[in-house]
Amino acid sequence: MSDYSRKDFTEQAKEKITPDTQKSYTQQAGEQFSGTTDRLKSAITPETQKSTGQSAFDTVSGEHDDAKTHPQGEGKGLLKKTKDAVGLGNKTN
Repeated sequence: MSDYSRKDFTEQAKEKITPDTQKSYTQQAGEQFSGTTDRLKSAITPETQKSTGQSAFDTVSGEHDDAKTHPQGEGKGLLKKTKDAVGLGNKTN
């Protein structure tokens, strides 16, 4: 179960499974907006304030986002950059 004000895990799974060709432009835009909002909330919420399940999901999602952005492993993804910018990340990378 996701934390309060976060996008539900099952909703995210449904969005990933359903092909974009079966979605309206409005649905796609809504998913993009809510996904971006959820990633931002993930980045600015300290790990100590997340449930175990939410923390694990955010870790996996963040690693997945980083892998898509940097397939060779170089650089930092959006999640890591945001955490660093607000002082919640390890700034050694």
